[in-house]
Amino acid sequence: MSHTLQAPRPGERVIAITRAIPFGSRSGFSLVELCLVLLIVSVIAGLAMPRFSASRDRHRVDLISRRLAADIERARTRAQAEQREWVLVSKSGADAYESYPIGDPSAGERTMLQLNQPGTQIVDIDFDGFNALAFGPYGTPTTSGTIDVASGCLLVRLTV
Repeated sequence: MSHTLQAPRPGERVIAITRAIPFGSRSGFSLVELCLVLLIVSVIAGLAMPRFSASRDRHRVDLISRRLAADIERARTRAQAEQREWVLVSKSGADAYESYPIGDPSAGERTMLQLNQPGTQIVDIDFDGFNALAFGPYGTPTTSGTIDVASGCLLVRLTV
């Protein structure tokens, strides 16, 4: 016997039959369960944030350190290739520097160090009391010193 559903005729009443669901057997989550899950997730996120922040600061300092090392190496190799004394001089704070042969600044190049990372900076450049690193004609440094790079709570001192 097959039953087909038909639309009610005009004037007929439709009776809906529903099944009652007991109170304790409803599907879904209670407010207490959702609050507990949110609490656990926030605790885990709170534990992970300091590690993430420190990792980000280390990465930023590493990027700037590599860039500085590459620019210092370029000045050293130019001194060696041209067999003349070269100097790397910090200009206008620590965000720009020039590299040129000693006595001929017009033959060099100006480099702007782009600090695209917020909160990252070169704190200090000190080469034997000056802001210049010099290389002899064979590429050996004639001065030495330090460059301090900071990001967030991390401070790294590079020694040349």
